[in-house]
Amino acid sequence: MDPIEAGDWIAGRPLQLVFLSGLDPANKPHHSNVVNVFLNRTAEKPPLQIRVVSGELDIPPKRDEKGLDKGILRREWPSKYLDKVPALIVVFIDLDWNHPSWEDKKTEAESKVASIRASLRHGTKVALVLIQQKSTNVSDNLAADRAHELCQACSLSSKQLFILSADNLLPNSMSNLQSFSLKLEMAFHELCQVFYHQRLKTIRSRSIPNNSPALVVRQQFKLAFLSELRQDTHTALRNYRLAYDQCKDTVEQWDGVDVFEWRSVVGLLNYKMCELAFLHSTALEAINQMRRHTTIFFSSAPGIYPTPHLASIELLLWKSKQCYQFAHLFERSVASGLSALATLNPGTHLDQAAGIYAAANTEILALKRNSPQNVPYPNPDPLANASSTVFFGQRPWRVNCEGLASAEVEAAAVNAITQRLVMNHEGVITLLSAALAQYQKYGCMRMKKKVMMEMANTCYANNEIQRALRFWGMVIKDNALPYSIRKDMMHRATWAAYAITSIQDFAICCMQLMCPAYSEVLPSDCVGCLMDLLEGKPPRAPFPNDDISKDQLLTYQTQFQQVIKEARDPFLVHASKIAELFLETRVSFLDEHTVEQGSKVAVRVELISKIGQMFKLNNVIVHLKAKKFPQDSASTTAETDFLLYDPIPLGPVEVNIDSPMQRVVLVDLKDAKQNWIVTVSKVVLNMGTGVRGEVEFDENALNRNCHVENIVGLEFLKIGGEKASIELEKTINVDCLIGEVTSTEITLKNSSKQPFYGLQLDFKRKEQKHTEAAAVLFVEKDGNELKSEFSMRICEKFDAGEMVSFYQEL
Repeated sequence: MDPIEAGDWIAGRPLQLVFLSGLDPANKPHHSNVVNVFLNRTAEKPPLQIRVVSGELDIPPKRDEKGLDKGILRREWPSKYLDKVPALIVVFIDLDWNHPSWEDKKTEAESKVASIRASLRHGTKVALVLIQQKSTNVSDNLAADRAHELCQACSLSSKQLFILSADNLLPNSMSNLQSFSLKLEMAFHELCQVFYHQRLKTIRSRSIPNNSPALVVRQQFKLAFLSELRQDTHTALRNYRLAYDQCKDTVEQWDGVDVFEWRSVVGLLNYKMCELAFLHSTALEAINQMRRHTTIFFSSAPGIYPTPHLASIELLLWKSKQCYQFAHLFERSVASGLSALATLNPGTHLDQAAGIYAAANTEILALKRNSPQNVPYPNPDPLANASSTVFFGQRPWRVNCEGLASAEVEAAAVNAITQRLVMNHEGVITLLSAALAQYQKYGCMRMKKKVMMEMANTCYANNEIQRALRFWGMVIKDNALPYSIRKDMMHRATWAAYAITSIQDFAICCMQLMCPAYSEVLPSDCVGCLMDLLEGKPPRAPFPNDDISKDQLLTYQTQFQQVIKEARDPFLVHASKIAELFLETRVSFLDEHTVEQGSKVAVRVELISKIGQMFKLNNVIVHLKAKKFPQDSASTTAETDFLLYDPIPLGPVEVNIDSPMQRVVLVDLKDAKQNWIVTVSKVVLNMGTGVRGEVEFDENALNRNCHVENIVGLEFLKIGGEKASIELEKTINVDCLIGEVTSTEITLKNSSKQPFYGLQLDFKRKEQKHTEAAAVLFVEKDGNELKSEFSMRICEKFDAGEMVSFYQEL
């Protein structure tokens, strides 16, 4: 059987049950206002569950506790105090102190209270609220006398009588009504506390025959739960712990046929203890309790009832449920403000729950294989009343039975349980997904990889091969994992891709297994498999040493033949998404770091193979891109901020480990703007004749396994501005005497590709290098003044390649 659910009552904090009687909200507007205020629950109000009742009260009678019960905890007992047995019944009556028919109204109130009190069996408290049309004067002797008279008639104390003025029920007085209702609820809460205190005294006073462990646990559980209702959570935790310790101390005395029931009760007690520990903000205490629970009960013997194999499966399912429930409590506490750590977070327990659930699936599979087939499901169903048993964790076919049921019923129960058990891989995947989210949240990357491996294995077992391959690929990509671990995943992934005849996935697996690191730890024939596939032949078995029948291999190859025949588009392999391939591509620029606009640069492309066989490529295509230099890492790149150059095909290539391909091509950097950078965006390798494929090395995969110092050239270039290119045609050397006026011819040439406008020369005298040299002065054309410096306009436009000459007097 699956682990027993406690019920909806365990989902939230228990609230004190209060019934409101005598209200008619449908016909009396002021009654409707009262009901709305009481039913509007807010955080500052007392923990009450208020219900409006009318007519006869359906309150269950007290049960005789003297009979011997063959069980531990009654299933309906908590819900009895949460839904059926109120701690307080409040009777509302419209009655003024000066009502003309006071005696009749008093008798009516007395009759209502007496009728309600007669239907009670558990000591429920009764309160009376008078709704009056006008305010009561405190000094009014008549009001005091009649209040005392009414309390005497109804057998109520003064603390059980309340007055609600109708003035507070007007639409413009809702704030007063809310304030008064809060005071009323506080008074109701005090009366409820008295009720639960009396119930605790009654239960504590009961004697336990022979100190029966089951009755001791039952008594402590009742005391704990009523203490919770009384909002005394510390006492509740102490009583839950006493009940738990009683189970722990008597585990060796458990009857073999009742182990499932005892284990269900222990799980419930552990849940309540951890819940209250988290509520008290003592998370470490809750974690330690869960560790203690795991140590004591997870390693206990599974038992032999109803069969040893079923008992083992039930224990695994129960353990998984315990871990999941604790993780749920932990996560709920984190949402309420608790701080979790990378080493202490709900993901650990979700991961543990998934692992145990996976073990249960394995046991279920073994049970199904060994069980007789084509056995009809029993009728009547022995598990039909599994959720409505008398005791919590009780076997449904043993209700009202002393000990075991008849042999026929027991055999039918075993048959029903066996047929209902199914492998729930989706449940394992759900738990692992939740654990993965927790590990991602708290940065547990290594545990995240572990969970992804488990998810891949579970998806594979659930026949979700594509999903499993995706998870395997994500884990295998991690270079931090040793090959001894990755080889097992590669072995499974390769066979999985081969079994589902996925050309792309199988090609990716083969390309990775062709690396020397894998060939050392996992011998395979993946080189031949990839060659067969590219030639359009059904690939051979990837691992010849594996045990596979000829018929199964022929089936796979027939499926491959059909898939190859229908294949139209080439398969695509993204090298950056794979940890390692048998091919590596290295690219670099053979030029200076900064080049001029429009210049031609040399690009070096090197293709390296890691296998000894010659591998043929149909084409190697190089793609270059110019883009704006990223000044700010947060800035986005617009469509006009990059330029794609035409692809450069290098033609067919054959490579092996001894013959790498090395090519140098010239690229014209036309249209690239100043301060842009030029990179090789990707290199695409085309391969295959029967089946075509492409391996794409993007910027993350190029030069991946090569150190920067081993790269010949540069990985990117920067486009700089054009260099100044106005040259002096010949060297000028003037010899003259001191005081002599002479002239010289100056010839300039524009050797650049662009014209210059408004050419102007500035003449300036340098400092003298020798003391015997005289100062040099300049004379403007048609001028008489000697100057140490001046500027001269040469021409308005100086075209590319043009030469200009002029004379200057010195």
